[in-house]
Amino acid sequence: MVEKFTQIILTILVLIFSIKLFVKGYKDSKSEFEKVLYTILSFAIIFPLIVYYLDRYNIPSKFGYTENIISSDWVSILTNYSATIISTLLSAVFLIFITFKQMDETYKDNIKLNNETQRIQNLPLLRYNFTHERLEGELFGENQKWIFSNQDDSNSDSIGFTMEIENIGLNTVRKVYLEVESELFNKKENIELCNQSNLEKNQLKKKEFIITNVAKGTYKIEITVYYQDLLKNWYKQKVHLTISVTNIYDSKTHDCNQINSVVVDDEEKLSREPAFVKKIKKS
Repeated sequence: MVEKFTQIILTILVLIFSIKLFVKGYKDSKSEFEKVLYTILSFAIIFPLIVYYLDRYNIPSKFGYTENIISSDWVSILTNYSATIISTLLSAVFLIFITFKQMDETYKDNIKLNNETQRIQNLPLLRYNFTHERLEGELFGENQKWIFSNQDDSNSDSIGFTMEIENIGLNTVRKVYLEVESELFNKKENIELCNQSNLEKNQLKKKEFIITNVAKGTYKIEITVYYQDLLKNWYKQKVHLTISVTNIYDSKTHDCNQINSVVVDDEEKLSREPAFVKKIKKS
């Protein structure tokens, strides 16, 4: 009697421990897929144990439901049960895995679509114009002058033009930087047009460029505009400028150079902040 009572107590403790282990594993599951899988596996393991112990101690028969099964028959029962459960579990796990994978891909696609929609809604649109306007103020400041020096100092002539950048998009542009490259000078020049201040919708900013020691001829200047939207996405857009320099003074432009053509490329989204921008911030 004592032995039977001890076995019953041990059985109850094993079941309680198994259930607690299942609950803990379920709570620790990181995804819905893991929770479903853990539930199925736990049920498949715990259920035959419950049935076995109920039959072993003849509990159902005591309530008049059924007679207990011969112990030798349990080998056949458990073998058939295990084969059925394994095949069912494999099918269920495969279907659950495929379903959750499709749900995860759909969720990621929706996130990408939502992010792209927001990006397009905040996409900056800049318009460029070049004039011979002369700006007043100190050198190298916002809306002021920037001087480039040609290494060939045998020519004393200088040319100048003003670049206008207007925000015609739907939202504010946070930062604007310029990178200027030309055959007139050997290295690229990086210019901060606006960093602390934004380029608001319909706002216009100007930058005057003066190039010294320029000989008569036709020159190409490439200006790459780097800018950031409100979502902190970086873009770049190249502006190709062709200028002719003559020794004939133009009374309309008050200069000896003429802007022949301006070609603007499509904007290009960047994966990260331009390297030279970080250097400008540190300087």
